[in-house]
Amino acid sequence: MLNEERIKLMTKLALYEQGEGKKALKTTKYFKNDYVSRNVIFSILSGIFSYLLLVLIWVLFRIEYYTNNISNLNIVVIAITVSALFILYMVFYLILSYFVFSIRYKNFRKGLSDYNEDLKNLHKMYKTESMVMEEKGLGGIE
Repeated sequence: MLNEERIKLMTKLALYEQGEGKKALKTTKYFKNDYVSRNVIFSILSGIFSYLLLVLIWVLFRIEYYTNNISNLNIVVIAITVSALFILYMVFYLILSYFVFSIRYKNFRKGLSDYNEDLKNLHKMYKTESMVMEEKGLGGIE
């Protein structure tokens, strides 16, 4: 006999596992600080790469100016400016990354607690159904 509530719950669980749950279930391996710091480290690498890419685009955009004024350029001032902008960029980027991954972890944990609650409900449904089947003398090995 099919139980519609159980089928709906199983479908909901399966959809969660295939969608958002894939990422959320991976977070179960980590404490919050471990998850956030791991992702912030990856953010450092991506931030460095993206900053270098932005500087390269800027240089290529202004290449004519730099080649025409090569003798007038003050390399020390340019290096200090690029370094200061890099530090400001990375501080902003890392603070933003910290908050994004903290919020993401919190949302994953909430989704996982709802998922676990649904699993408990599914288990109760199976348990209740098996008790009813035993009372009626249906199912099981005799």
